[in-house]
Amino acid sequence: MDPQPVVLPPLSAAVGQHMFLPTSASTHGQRRSTRSQLFKSGRTGLFHSVWGYTGRTSSAQYYKQEVINARGRAEQGGNDVGERILLELRRMNRRLRRLSREFRAFSRRIEPLTVMSHNLQCDLGLVMPLAVMPFADGRIPTVPPLSLPPLLNVTVIDGLDYVQSAVYFRGYYPALPLPEHPTRIAGIKRAVGCIVLS
Repeated sequence: MDPQPVVLPPLSAAVGQHMFLPTSASTHGQRRSTRSQLFKSGRTGLFHSVWGYTGRTSSAQYYKQEVINARGRAEQGGNDVGERILLELRRMNRRLRRLSREFRAFSRRIEPLTVMSHNLQCDLGLVMPLAVMPFADGRIPTVPPLSLPPLLNVTVIDGLDYVQSAVYFRGYYPALPLPEHPTRIAGIKRAVGCIVLS
């Protein structure tokens, strides 16, 4: 009897039998379900490592959102800095206004002393003219609306008329009753520092 030839199975069948395990329909369903759950749950890193998904679209969206968030944080930070600067400028402005009011009040208090110190060195003002003494309330008698003659020396003070002497006396002594004209002239000389020091 002639020996029978040995018939080998096709290579594709051998590969199918030895390299791939048979799978059932239920196994395919579980794999699809697992893949869907991983995707929906957002565990993209595990999904990428298991299924080989590159995720380029997801990464691009992520970085785009990060850029938008960073821009929003920068704008918000800029607004906060601007608000702080504005508040600080307002506080400085209020402080400057307060200091300006205090300086004006101080100037009103110190100016009569300065004028008096100058006028006392001028004696009667015949050589060096007297400086203009402000009224008790800070008004300057030689500017409108008063426009009184400046008391530059004793001659001008002695030449004041009845009305002018009354205005000057009331300006320098607002709490005193108005005396007679000669008394007013003497009081004005004392108020402006037109005094001969012996």
